[in-house]
Amino acid sequence: MLGTAFTVRTDEDSEYFSEVVEHFRGKVNEIQSSVGTQDPLKIAILAGILASDDFIKLNGKQRRASLEVRSITDSLIQSLDEALSDRPTPPAPQTDQASSQQDSE
Repeated sequence: MLGTAFTVRTDEDSEYFSEVVEHFRGKVNEIQSSVGTQDPLKIAILAGILASDDFIKLNGKQRRASLEVRSITDSLIQSLDEALSDRPTPPAPQTDQASSQQDSE
């Protein structure tokens, strides 16, 4: 990639790592087709910046979705609490001990 070869050791699954490399390679290609420089270091840095941008945008979307889920969940819990508090409380079941005390009185 970018005129260099190297070996990477990772604990990640090889398919996953291949996907990471392909994503980065796509960013490199994107930079090469849109920027006039052929300097591999500059291209790699710009590709890293674009990949970081993708990550931050995705992370932000996930955070917003998580906040929305939390808001919906809180609203549902509040609705359930209100609905349950409006219901009359059922009488407590009598135990055998309570019944025998009443019989002996």
